[in-house]
Amino acid sequence: MRAAPLMLAVTLALAGTAAAQNVVDGPYDIMRPDDWKVRPSTIHVHFCEPITSDGAGECAEDLVERVRARIAAVLAETESLPPLECTPS
Repeated sequence: MRAAPLMLAVTLALAGTAAAQNVVDGPYDIMRPDDWKVRPSTIHVHFCEPITSDGAGECAEDLVERVRARIAAVLAETESLPPLECTPS
């Protein structure tokens, strides 16, 4: 999870604006941080419901925890899905 986009989303949510949340799963299978090779693989992008503050004194740490919990739930759900069959064109 990247800090800058997360903090932007939390700031927007605390200001009363809904911030879209997306989960990107799989980029490390394509290009690992310790290697320069690009490997064929699949990336899954999940579009979640926007996050908003409940407005009742919710702090940034509470929003960060909600975002992390949602990411963990999406990733746990995707692990139970069967792999997609792709045919190169």
